[in-house]
Amino acid sequence: MGKLFVVGNQALKGDIKVAGSKNAALPIIFATILTRGVSKIHNLPKISDVTVALDIISELGAVISRDGECTYINTENMRYTTPSDKSVGRLRGSTYLMGACLGRFGKCVIQAFGGCNFAERPIDLHLACFEKMGGEICDNIILLEKGNGAEIRLSKVSVGATVNAILLASSIKEQTKVYNYAKEPHIYALIDYLNSAGAAIYESDGALVIYGADLHGGEVRIPADMLEAGTFLTLSMMHGCKIGVLGFEPHELDSFFEVMRKSGAEFEVNNDSARVVSPPTKEIYLKTAPYPDFPTDLQPIVAPLMASIHGGTVEETVWHGRFGYLSQLGLFGVGYRIIGDVAKIEPSAFVGASVICPDLRGGMACLITALSTPHVSTIENCELIFRGYENIVERLRTLGADISYEV
Repeated sequence: MGKLFVVGNQALKGDIKVAGSKNAALPIIFATILTRGVSKIHNLPKISDVTVALDIISELGAVISRDGECTYINTENMRYTTPSDKSVGRLRGSTYLMGACLGRFGKCVIQAFGGCNFAERPIDLHLACFEKMGGEICDNIILLEKGNGAEIRLSKVSVGATVNAILLASSIKEQTKVYNYAKEPHIYALIDYLNSAGAAIYESDGALVIYGADLHGGEVRIPADMLEAGTFLTLSMMHGCKIGVLGFEPHELDSFFEVMRKSGAEFEVNNDSARVVSPPTKEIYLKTAPYPDFPTDLQPIVAPLMASIHGGTVEETVWHGRFGYLSQLGLFGVGYRIIGDVAKIEPSAFVGASVICPDLRGGMACLITALSTPHVSTIENCELIFRGYENIVERLRTLGADISYEV
């Protein structure tokens, strides 16, 4: 396991550009399995999850090449094989193998899909979508002899189930309608890619309407990562409001700005950038919910900000029990109480600590906290942070952080 060494309480300032979205990149990479030909993907983030996803589709026969900021994926000669358990077990996005492989090959083995282990994350909604479209589940294998269009009503909003429904439906030459679907920006990026590859996907009367086709190579640009933008804005509020966050769509963070403004923060927001004018002046309250409400992936990021200023309350409604990271923040001196799916964060004085990165976002919360302590801290298992934040050590150094990485 690698380790980060952080000398905290440095003056951070400067501009930082937001990288491509992990949550858009992964479904699009796996969606290329459905196509025959060469797809051109712009702005893939340089993160370990993307590397693993590319390795997985390479096992299936994809040929990958790069030219500057463009990645070319040739899927003409793919064949089905069960990817290595090690690779699949490293990222949650490998669940998208199911919809993509069913659509291309008519079969897929259900493996131990990985990702952050912060809550129970079942795949029952995914499997229900496949069954609606003609899939049969036999032990740990899903088979699809002949797919059919369907009307799918998700029992709850699920990004993963929405993605898998879109993937399989895009290979079926009949109409499928999906209701109660996720509306995150990365869902629309996936739709843009599949439409460029020959599918016809659009919204109508509260449903996502999908007409599949024989898909060819497509082209898409990975949008900026709104979660990374929210992370850097939070860091700015903890460090004198001197960090400009560039190259993203501020409207995607409307819920974030609303929560912070209600707590007294002020921002200067432009078409593709934002700066913090002043930090919160009172306690922060947030309640997570599916997009466009406050993202569950930003609640661990905001917890250190709450502790550094006036305290706050987090009500988690997306993932039950997503507060495991607080035990590590507690080592930095963060005071908290957990009552069911509500966490109360107390105003706290930070101290240096040695912690173990619990998951991607919880690990970033630890790093944000370490940057704000007046002491030296270490973060083990820090590779989890690299899953979602591109070249984060080097980029934080450009802002003035005293941080180093040791394998």
